[in-house]
Amino acid sequence: MTQIANAAQRLLEHLGVPDPTQPPDGPATAVLEILASAEGGTEDAVIRATARLGHLLELLGAADATRELERLARRGAEDVEQIGKLIVPKGHHGDVAENDWISAMMSIYRQITGKDPRSSVGAPLRNDEGLPGGPLIRFLQTAGNPIGIEYSPNAWRSRGPRP
Repeated sequence: MTQIANAAQRLLEHLGVPDPTQPPDGPATAVLEILASAEGGTEDAVIRATARLGHLLELLGAADATRELERLARRGAEDVEQIGKLIVPKGHHGDVAENDWISAMMSIYRQITGKDPRSSVGAPLRNDEGLPGGPLIRFLQTAGNPIGIEYSPNAWRSRGPRP
């Protein structure tokens, strides 16, 4: 396609058409007269043929532009994917507003109790063995209830600090 475009461009230059993107006036006057004087030739036919050749160059240019945009779009998509891998945390991190609320509650818990927030699990050989519980989880359940933030003890434990 590039060779065809180059050949068409050279042909237009030989015809005396310096810029095929401009409205077609036809080839240079001397070339127009010679081509129009050939058997079956007219000035209108030569001008139309020259215009079609210019249009061919436009189409080939559009095809090149399309390929270039496609290449750039693919490259851009790869770049976005790479940037995403660098800055977007892996996995599901829940609702940002709720996570911020839980973080604020941890600070309030620390101020109220004087202790770092930690969750507990039931001791071995007890009815609640391995189940999350303790003051922090009860605090979060109580604080979240009026505003509609409700999780199971396991979910609260997975969202908060570990012992």
